[in-house]
This record gives sequence, C-alpha cells and structure tokens, in this order.
Amino acid sequence: MSKVTTQRDCNQWETDGAMREQHGEEKPQAIKRTSDPRKFTMNTKQLKTSTASKAGNWRDELHKSVRQSIEFFSDQNNLTKEEQSNIQGWVVAGPDEKSLLQFNRYAKKLGLKAEKTALSNEGYGIDELQLKGYQAGSKQDYTKLSKIAKKLDLAFWHEVEQIHVSYGAINQNEITEGAFDPDLRDGDQADDINGDGIADPLFQLLASDPANGSYGVNAVGAWDQVSGEDVRVGVLDSFFDLNHSDLQAALPTSVDWDGDGVDDAVDANNNGIADVFEPEGFTYALGSNLWPVNDRRNRGQSHGTSVSGIAVGRINGESGVGIAPESEWLPFGFIDRQPDWPSADYYNYANVVNNSWGLSGINGTFRTNTPQQAANWQMATERSIQVVAAGNDRDPGLTFTRGWDNSNNSAKARRENIVVAATMRNGEVEQYSTPGASIFASAPVNGSNFRFDDSSGANANQQRTVTADVTDDPAIDGGPNNDNAGYVNGPTHTRFNGTSAAAPMVTGTIALMLEANPSLDWRNVQHILAQTSTKNGLIDSNGDGQLDAIDPNAGGNAANPAAAGTIEMRDTFTPGVNTTFDINDGHNTGWFQNGAGHWVSDSFGFGIVNAGAAVELASRWRNVAPERKVSTNSILASPFTIQEGNLGGLDSLDEAGSWEVDDHLSVEWVELNVKLDLPEQDEIMLAVQSPSGTRSVLMAPGGSDARPFPNRRNSFGERTFITNQFWGEDSRGEWSIEVLDTNADGDTARLSEASLDIFGTKANSITNFIPYLDPEKKLFELPKDYLKPIPNLQDLLNPISQMQSTDELTMPIKGEVTNNLSPTMIEQATLF
Repeated sequence: MSKVTTQRDCNQWETDGAMREQHGEEKPQAIKRTSDPRKFTMNTKQLKTSTASKAGNWRDELHKSVRQSIEFFSDQNNLTKEEQSNIQGWVVAGPDEKSLLQFNRYAKKLGLKAEKTALSNEGYGIDELQLKGYQAGSKQDYTKLSKIAKKLDLAFWHEVEQIHVSYGAINQNEITEGAFDPDLRDGDQADDINGDGIADPLFQLLASDPANGSYGVNAVGAWDQVSGEDVRVGVLDSFFDLNHSDLQAALPTSVDWDGDGVDDAVDANNNGIADVFEPEGFTYALGSNLWPVNDRRNRGQSHGTSVSGIAVGRINGESGVGIAPESEWLPFGFIDRQPDWPSADYYNYANVVNNSWGLSGINGTFRTNTPQQAANWQMATERSIQVVAAGNDRDPGLTFTRGWDNSNNSAKARRENIVVAATMRNGEVEQYSTPGASIFASAPVNGSNFRFDDSSGANANQQRTVTADVTDDPAIDGGPNNDNAGYVNGPTHTRFNGTSAAAPMVTGTIALMLEANPSLDWRNVQHILAQTSTKNGLIDSNGDGQLDAIDPNAGGNAANPAAAGTIEMRDTFTPGVNTTFDINDGHNTGWFQNGAGHWVSDSFGFGIVNAGAAVELASRWRNVAPERKVSTNSILASPFTIQEGNLGGLDSLDEAGSWEVDDHLSVEWVELNVKLDLPEQDEIMLAVQSPSGTRSVLMAPGGSDARPFPNRRNSFGERTFITNQFWGEDSRGEWSIEVLDTNADGDTARLSEASLDIFGTKANSITNFIPYLDPEKKLFELPKDYLKPIPNLQDLLNPISQMQSTDELTMPIKGEVTNNLSPTMIEQATLF
C-alpha cells in the first residue's frame, strides 16, 4: 500500500539567527571579510519548519541526501586512499546538548582539539540540530569515538576534501554586435571575431530551424516581451573579470542588501564596481600577487567570465550577447574562494543561480557529498532556482575521464534542480554530455557541427559558442589583444563549450520567464519547460500532427558530411548508434514517448529550451497545485541477487520486485530509494517501470573502473535515484524495479530495501474526462495502453489542473552563513 502526504515546494523555515546569538553560538567565519553586505534579511513571509523529536529517531528528520551522506562518511571503510589522506576533520551532530557535552569530554580525553569555528545546521532539516567539528586524530581514536557517539545517539563522520571541477523588451534592429546574425541563410555573414576566416554567429540566440538543421534557444522570440530586467541571476563559478565590457553594467548599482533603507552598493574607491563585489575578482597582470590564479595554466577567471557572458552579457556593440541581457548579475567566486560557500542570504536574494561545476570523480561510479556539502546544497536548493550543468563525462577521450557516466551518479542530483545537457547546433548530442533520467533540458553549444572528437588539430578553429573572455591587459605582452589572462587573445571567446556553456543558456531563459511571471518557482518553471522545449530530431512522418520518427537529415558531422546522425528512438535498450568516441554507448539514450504523451530522452531531457515559447506560456501561466507525495512500502527485505546477462530489448532486465500504488497523482518526479551491494558499479543496469509501461533507466553500465559500492564488501549502502521521465502519468497501479548485471564475470551484486517516493499534483481532474472516453470503464482501472490513442490528453488536462490551484508558494528565509569544510577548485568544463 502507499501513503500520501501533502508537500510544499520548499521546506519551510523561520529565522533563528538572533536566538542563536542569545545562546552564545559563534557566527561561522568561512567568508573572510570584516563586512559582507550580501548578508541581509529579506522582508518576506517567514514559515516554520517541523522539528525532530528527541524521543524518536531524530535521523529520520534529516534531509534524505544528508542522512545518506552521514551514513556513508561515518564508515571509514568507504573512504578511498585519497580521501583518507585528505580528511579535513571530524564532525559530531545531534539534537541533545547533554549528549554532545558528554561526547566532548571523551574527545578531550583523547587529546582532540575542537574547531573554534561554529558549524551551521543550515540544510540539515532539523532546527535544533547542533554540530561540532574536531581536528582529525588517529583511526583508533575515530573507532573509539564512533562507539561513544552510537551510545549517545549522535552522528559522527569524516569531512573530507572534495574537489569540484568546472565543467524590458529588446529591439533586435538596435543590436550592433557584429556576431549577431538574425538570419543565417540570407548570405550576410556574422563577423569573424578571431580572424581565422570563419564567421562566428551568435546562433544560440536564434529560433530553431529544424528544416535546415539548425537549433537555438530562441531568445530572440522572447525579446519582444522581456529582457530579464529586474531578475537577479546568480553565477557560482570561478572568479570573474568584473571589468569586462559585457558584464560590468550587469552588476547591481543600487540595492538595499540588509533591508534598512540604505543603499549598500557603495563604490568608495570610485573604480566603477560596487565595493561589495570586489572580492569576486578583477583582471590583474600576469604574476600579480593580487591574482594568484590568473595565469596561462589555471585560467580560473575565464570560466566564470564566459559562463556569465552567455547568461547576462549586455548588448553594447561589442561581440557577445547573453540570453537575458538586462538581468542583474550576482557573481560569487565559489570555486576560487574555497572553502567558502554563499550565505543563505545570497540565495534568498538571487532568483535563479547557475552552477557550471561538479564534483570530480571516476565515471560510472557514485559521487557522495560530505554531510556539510550536502547541507549546503540543500540550503541553496530551498531558496532559489538552481540550474546545474549535467557534466562532461559521457566519454573518456579528450575530457580526461574514464568512461560512460550517468547524471544520477552526481552528488547534486535533486528533483528541485534543472539539469542541463549539451547539443550541437544540428540537434545531435555533444559527444561528452552526460546522459541520465534526471536531465531536464538541453541547449546547443557547438555552432560548427564538427563533432568534438573532430574539432581539434586541423579543425581547432571551428566555432562553438561566442561569449565573453577575460580582457587582456594592454601593458602585458606588447599589446591589448595578447593573451596574458584569458582563454584566447582579446575579450571574446568563440570556442567556449561543454555543459558549462549549455547551463547558462537555460539560466538566462528562466530569467526571461521570471520577468514575464515573477511568481514562478522551480516546479512551475519545470512544467513550462517540459511543455515548450523543442524535440530536436523528431518529425511528424505521416502528417497526423504527432511526432513519431527521427528526421533522417538531423544530426551529422561537418568533418565528415557522409556520416549519419546519432539521434535515435529508444525502442530497445541496446544502442543503435554511438553517440561518443573511444568507447561504446552504455545503453540507448534516444527519444521515447511516455504514457502521458511526453517525449523524453536520457540525452536531451524534454528537449532544447525554447525561450520564446516558454516566456509566452509563462506570461499566462497559473501556478500548479501544491506538490504531493506518495510513498510506497519498502520491499526486498531479503536481498535480491542481480542476475548476469546480456543487455537487449526493453524486456531484457529481470524484475526484482514491485509495488501497488492506490493513490492518483499526476506524476512529476519519482525517487527510488534502495540499498545496494555492488562489486562493480559500472556493470549494473537498473530501471523502474510505471503502471503505463514506461521504463526509466536509473543506473546504466559503462565506464572502466571496477569500484564497488560501498567500499566495504558484503555490505549495503543506500542511494536515491531520481527521474522525470514519468511526467504527467497517473501514479495508480503497479510499479516495478528491474535490474541486470551486464558482465558475466561471476561476481554477486545485490539490492535490498527498495521503496518509491512519487511526487506530483492531485490527479482528480482526469476523472472529468474518462467517463466520456468510455462510460463502461471504471475510473482509472484501465489497461496500460488505453490512453495511448489520445496523445493530447495531458494538454487538455493541464489548464484544468492549474485552475484548481489558489496556492502561491513563498521562498523560505533563513539568515545564517553556511560554513563549508571542504575546499574546491575549478572544473575544466570547457574541455580545454
């Protein structure tokens, strides 16, 4: 049986900073400035969260990702040799102060020193939770303290170093950027920005033109209504070139950060930049003590500058133009300011935040955030819309990785986030773009249509994405366009790429949507993107108005015009094409239609974003009803042994177990919670099948690393997998989990204690239609294929479902800085 509970879109909080100060709690010192005007309190309705009961199991009240992380990092056997050598400290946590004091006495007897900096409980899910950090001791000390913590009902874990790597209306006639070419087929060429003899058009701004093999995000289609004005776009990345001509004007010049009626955007040194942003970076000369990362090897400043230019670059007659060119820009040099993490106030102030970075790891294996990083990400997710680059780990080639990866392996996989994949201009997936069931949308980053494996050497000058680059210092290397700082000579880069380039295109699109409708939250943004994104490479082959086939002219490789495209239908799990290089695809990631009529893909999500269509729909959108959750019982109390075999058709996996769900939801997201004992993670194919017969792949084989999960053999570790591929389906009926070990090497992989959490909206609106479809049928008790002849049913239901909602959700507020123990560094998501 299933249990249904009402969920709000965001966890609800109340500000408790003053109370903490009354109890003598120190403010975290992670952000090393005497004054940071970005710490402010918003005058927004404050809501109260639920608190853990000390009498019960308080761990059940932790956010799921945090609880799983604590379990993982509590066990020393789960740490790799590298992690064991990079332990930053130990953390003890619990809601009972007396137990924490007892633990502290034991720790002192062992000679352990407590950290002076207080740790915030932001993002953990329990207001009364207290955390204390200690300098790490010996393994024997950890073992002793682990036993003591267990007796005192406290959590105790390692915090290790984790390396993050960087993967108003507008009149178009007034745009004077030479790279802006509104018609790529009229014979007039865009400027050749880098002087290599090849035009460098801002193709990504244009509408998709499938008939001519060209896809864009259609920012121009939105600009007659919106420009991103008054929308605050955060960019977490490397440091930035704040003086860049495309970006400086995007910085806020007047803002009341702390709500006291005083303008805090002061420029005391009269250098053209509000003082509050100066810590995020400038362009300094090569070797300057003021800029320790600004050199030809690291190029940290370039990544953040290029990402920001794609999202918010100004129209000013230079070269680049952003998707939302009149949005405010809130840069935060997270990667280069380790171990700092933005305050809750930063996220409260930002409407949408771009994250073109990820946790480094080995492909085909799970990445797990430390508890503190998991709490940081939870806090960010609760306060503003998070756009996340999917990663560049589809292949092991020039990206220096080790095999086929999956977006569900990410430490940041959350249903609240918009995860973005990358395509070529012709609609084909970029050869490095990480696939998975959590991908929500995609964007084109390769204007030349040279596949990545063929875009070096003789083709190294072929265009990818045009955007801002660090401005060169005219006093260095003999001239203003000599590369002393950025990716290339001059202030404009024409070959920026990776999912790092795709994510800010979606971030800019969301900024345009938010100008059209400021009431949108992450769920409503997702609903609009799911309905309006372009299904790249799909056509209506028989003229009945429905997409049903792959366009034979879609995709391809400009380096080899005779090469066939790699866009395909997923009518089998076996790949019919190879979307990457140096290795074979782990499984078929092509298009398929779910039981509600939505086309989805592991490579593209719901398709390439269409800003014009999204803004038009957003302008008349009524927010969907509050989120509801159906939770199933846990099955497989006795572990299920995963059979070995060959991957084949959609029915080639073995059913491990099933659940019967009685409740009706219009599904948005499904989360599978499961315990796994895997000798080799990269051999397993795992899917969930819905009552409509849709199968969604949550784990896929591939990669070249024989790493187990967890590291302790013959034990189980818990993971949560997410998927949006059942979007719009009815939750009622039988759900099942299916698995296969694709390598017949005789090892024993097992799974246990599997359950589902199904999220969506109340599906009662569908009952108004089914009696008219077939009066003889009992409501909802339909064969699986009953609704398939009515592919537009969901389009009919959406307006009615929306009219039932009168709730508008309020972004929660809490005013503490979250301290992060784990240093980070830049992701080379540009693939250079």
